[in-house]
Amino acid sequence: MPAEDIERRWTDVAPDAHAALGEAVRAAEAALDPELLAVARAAVEEGVLGRPAGPAPSGERARAAAALAEQVVLYVPGVGDDLRDPARALLGADALRTFLEALYALEQRARLAVAHRRLFGGPGAPASPEAGTGAAPSPARAVRALHAAAMRLSALDPFTTEIVRLRAGSYHDCKT
Repeated sequence: MPAEDIERRWTDVAPDAHAALGEAVRAAEAALDPELLAVARAAVEEGVLGRPAGPAPSGERARAAAALAEQVVLYVPGVGDDLRDPARALLGADALRTFLEALYALEQRARLAVAHRRLFGGPGAPASPEAGTGAAPSPARAVRALHAAAMRLSALDPFTTEIVRLRAGSYHDCKT
């Protein structure tokens, strides 16, 4: 199936979620400085898409962010103080939160692309969703909007939706 058909299917099935994902990715790209954006993209490229990450980041700040990002992408419950504390010390608490929210948006985009490729076949990932215009929202706001749009989807029956939600919560060690 051509990439355009995969993209159209994705847009047709969940237009609001597709648009919210585009905004979340745009927010991620706008919020991070180029060094941290490169770190986040490298973690997603290697951990989700299985592509070589390239050269290791230089600088203590980028290395701490990379170590944290690699573990977040691999398995969130594996993130401990040994990874979180150095990143917080070097980035600051607010910048760390923004980094993790932006990483989440980039990771969700990649994981959705992988799922669509496996379900529908075809070359590569669908194109990046179209994003809105104007100032990008904060990554936190964009991720909340993405979650809200995903929760409004109704193609699956409530039982299957709950099974998926519980599995995701279990995987991410979510207590709520």
